[in-house]
Amino acid sequence: MAFHAPGKVWPKGFLAWSRTDPAGSAAPVFKFRFSRWMERPQVRPGYMQLYDELLEYDAEGKVAWSSFVEGVKCHRLNWDMAFYPHLQLKEAAHHASSAGVACARVLAAEEPERGNMTFCLSQDGVPQSLNISLLASFSGGTNAGFYTISSTFLNVTSGPLPPDTFAQPKPCMEGASPVHCPYNVSEPTEVVTAVHYTHAAGKDCGLNNLMTNDLLGTLTFGPSAPYEFLQVYKVTVNKGFAQIQDCNYKPQLGQMVCDGGNRTSANAKSVGRSSCNYLEGEFQGQCAENEETGSWFSFPSVGECAAGWDVGFNGCTWKTDSFRVVKFHCVEDRCKSVVEGDGPGHVRSLACLQAALSDCPDFGGPMGPTCFSKPDPDILV
Repeated sequence: MAFHAPGKVWPKGFLAWSRTDPAGSAAPVFKFRFSRWMERPQVRPGYMQLYDELLEYDAEGKVAWSSFVEGVKCHRLNWDMAFYPHLQLKEAAHHASSAGVACARVLAAEEPERGNMTFCLSQDGVPQSLNISLLASFSGGTNAGFYTISSTFLNVTSGPLPPDTFAQPKPCMEGASPVHCPYNVSEPTEVVTAVHYTHAAGKDCGLNNLMTNDLLGTLTFGPSAPYEFLQVYKVTVNKGFAQIQDCNYKPQLGQMVCDGGNRTSANAKSVGRSSCNYLEGEFQGQCAENEETGSWFSFPSVGECAAGWDVGFNGCTWKTDSFRVVKFHCVEDRCKSVVEGDGPGHVRSLACLQAALSDCPDFGGPMGPTCFSKPDPDILV
């Protein structure tokens, strides 16, 4: 497949489809796999992250399998997968392929509150193009931009497929993640540097219900849009990491809220960890050092240690030892050329980043009235 504007231009992708007629069944079984790869040069030259969608419908038309894998993170669905059950043959007169060729047949799902998916087919049913448009009101602005595509099919073939074409992805077969990671009880804590990209609003707020990067993750994350500030925290954490949570600001509540992460009463207070962008490791890098891509952390507010407490007292799992705020452009000016010319391991880049985060002027101030502090614990799990 070739991807082009309008929509995200993925460097590589394919779609596979099959129909089988099981013996003794009155209806066929259908399988779809749509895979795309995104370049992640911040990790290393040529590194590609997989985004893989797999759907299987049984002979009764029911979903027998559904998964979306983002790097090594398994989800049940991606936003654009909502269109597949609604695909129907449409009038082709007003449709053209992404290459500008008139469609002989059109297979489309038109959902006014979600968006559209359109396959342009030749007279023989051979796919020529696939266009997907997602509404921001349905998927959010970031997801709408990321998964909206215009694409053209190249080198279309028919016939027997390799036996692993529709293999269920490994990250979805790992089973339940650990409640928390094992650690040496004689050394239950470590000090980490947690870095959060932010704008002026909230720059002086603490780690409560925040997702952050470690130093290597800061380089890997490399935001596509410029941020004004970097919040830099030195944090003592308990090593019994749980699955990372997804933390977002909820305007209707006026505070940050963390969801997911397979939390129970046994690990509701635990710091979450994954590999950056879910790029490596079993269970998304929860219990790994994530040496190639770096790590993400999430800090549940209910796990914060009160003033004067050591980590572990009364079950608390983290406390901030120091905090400063530096301007993104100060760090970029010092380290951009170093990062671009660095080799494997990011040795020079990490040294430059660490020095810049310490040496750039501190723009931190006292917490304002809009900073999130202590919510009702019930909204966290």
